[in-house]
Amino acid sequence: MTTSDGVQPRGRGPTRILCLHGGGSNNDISRMHVAHLELERYHGAQCDYLQADVVVPPENPSLRQHSTGPFFSWIDPRDPFDATRVLQSLRAVEAFAETHGPYDGLFGFSMGGTLVSMLSHEFVWRGLLKRDAPLSRFALVANAGGVDMMWRGEALAEAARLEGSATPAYDTFKARDAGSVRVPSFHMTGARDWIRYDGLRLLRVYRSATHYEHEFGHALPLRLARDARLRDILGEFLAEHAERIRPIDIMPTSPLEDPLPTPLKERAPPPHWRRAFDWR
Repeated sequence: MTTSDGVQPRGRGPTRILCLHGGGSNNDISRMHVAHLELERYHGAQCDYLQADVVVPPENPSLRQHSTGPFFSWIDPRDPFDATRVLQSLRAVEAFAETHGPYDGLFGFSMGGTLVSMLSHEFVWRGLLKRDAPLSRFALVANAGGVDMMWRGEALAEAARLEGSATPAYDTFKARDAGSVRVPSFHMTGARDWIRYDGLRLLRVYRSATHYEHEFGHALPLRLARDARLRDILGEFLAEHAERIRPIDIMPTSPLEDPLPTPLKERAPPPHWRRAFDWR
């Protein structure tokens, strides 16, 4: 994993956000996303960037217009079902946050958003990472899915046990229940995103979630910087959750139901990314 430039030491200051890129991407693209959401320029956040270490082709060839590469993934697309690799990525994010944090929020796009959601789940931060509290006060999740990665966490628990870490049973944390992630979250989905349906399922996993749907596909384009409604809603969320930790109350026990499917017009994802989001 590579660190961001100019990481600031622990201490008081602006809202601090750690940003995780998507699969087949890198920190250059994360910086572009942050700029398009105006997290730094308008909302005044201080953003740090963490890059994965599995070199892969770009998720979309057009990314080469914005970065010379290389491009990285949080999993190995040749073996997307490797729980050990996913566990390594989760621990890498934790180690970075412990060294350079604390962070008010975690931001992730696509696969980075899936990783943020996993890190926000009690099964991961308490059960696997042995923490007393989540890594951040809130989560910003953009164009992400991967609910099945969270639901089939027994493979992660087994990988941790093989490493000698005593891990409680996955079912103990009721991961399939609606609202089982109790970290407040801000979700962005794309109306034409190929992963929109899975993104709506991921939204339901959070107990306290604010949802904004933009008109685009699997992207956060520059036009979002001119979206006054997004700016206002995101600003209200940050103002509410960046300065204080909301009480985490008892998780609900209602079963998670899938939303009604919505026809999509976006192109199909590359085959190896489809496999990645069906990880077990």
